[in-house]
Amino acid sequence: MQHSVAYKLSFAVGLCAVCALFVSTLSVALHDRQEANRRMLGQGRQILSVAGLIGANDELSREDIAEKLFRELEPRIVELATGAVIDDVDALAFDQAAASDDPATSREVGENPAGVQRVPQLAKIFVRRGDEGDETYVLPIEGQGLWGIMRGFLAVDGDGRTIRGITFYEHSETPGYGAEVDTPEWKASWPGRLAYDDDGIPKIAVAKGTVGPPDRDPYRVDGMSGSTLTGDAVTHLVRFWLGDDGFGPFLRNRREGNA
Repeated sequence: MQHSVAYKLSFAVGLCAVCALFVSTLSVALHDRQEANRRMLGQGRQILSVAGLIGANDELSREDIAEKLFRELEPRIVELATGAVIDDVDALAFDQAAASDDPATSREVGENPAGVQRVPQLAKIFVRRGDEGDETYVLPIEGQGLWGIMRGFLAVDGDGRTIRGITFYEHSETPGYGAEVDTPEWKASWPGRLAYDDDGIPKIAVAKGTVGPPDRDPYRVDGMSGSTLTGDAVTHLVRFWLGDDGFGPFLRNRREGNA
């Protein structure tokens, strides 16, 4: 059957309109996931580093970082109030920054030394699973530094107590002083320290000077020369996120062997 030119033209225009609508709808539907993945890849080196998967001097392309992130780390969603792992939320698409800003998905916290004003109801963590089934948890942390907000990650062993590392991907600390939080030498003081005392109280702190090894000085890490205030800020923000308003319930569940 032959169709007129007008029919063919109308059919082509209609098909293009349907395709355009489909692509537009798909783009909107995938936007949250794309944005969350973009942010995750932007922080990928820090996440891999604090999880012990790459060294400070390893050279990786963006593709290498993406491949290691998705192959060796599993994103999970945690309900902060209870410490429960939530399985019915898309961890890849979850945007914790947006959740923290939205009053419907976050809550205010009382005055605290870390300067944190709101926490999300749900938070995204990353889990590294070892060959023997042991786990390391990479937890997002943030708080007020000397000159602005500091944002980074704290890695805690599967026992819910032993620290594996710390890193910051955003801060405004003074170059040469508080900016020492970026140096491998300072970060090397963290692995093996204990986050909590025997009563489950956050006790880890940045000292005013150099401390001993973890077996002799388990609750303190080296201070930063000439930057006591930045060290205090790190202490406050780490303790906040180890506490009941942060990941305290999740890590307590780990220490007690609860799911």
